[in-house]
Amino acid sequence: MQKMKKPLSTQEIYQKLSCQCSVCEYAPIDIKRKAMLLGASADAADSITDRLVDENFINEQRYAQAFVHDKFSLNRWGKNKIAAALHQKHITPSLVTQAIELIDPDEYQTTLKELLIAKSQGLQESDRSKHTRKLLAFAVSRGFESHLALRLIDDMPQP
Repeated sequence: MQKMKKPLSTQEIYQKLSCQCSVCEYAPIDIKRKAMLLGASADAADSITDRLVDENFINEQRYAQAFVHDKFSLNRWGKNKIAAALHQKHITPSLVTQAIELIDPDEYQTTLKELLIAKSQGLQESDRSKHTRKLLAFAVSRGFESHLALRLIDDMPQP
């Protein structure tokens, strides 16, 4: 027979979440969801989240910067996809813009170029226009701007 777990108090939920926030960056909405999953009411989850923000365990700007860095450097996402993901996390638009501006433009272009070259080598398309469309669709799906992708695709050698 399974033992029933005793529900956590608001203080216990706070302690658990503060430990998590001290290890990794979280968006306020993620912490609110975690608090509610741990058994907090909506009001208690709001107060826990507010307290964590006040005590600087949660910081939207820090979160946005870490998110942008990780998604660009590790996942190789473009600015549009990163901005959309941060928007889903309810991050303030001005903070999203500031964090995205931290991406080095040369590194951004180099990353896109590397992705396009790798994708181009994997395509079995001999028609130049179809090849270009597929590369453009790929770049846009990764969140890169179409005008930048088109410019780089035009500079690439013919398939």
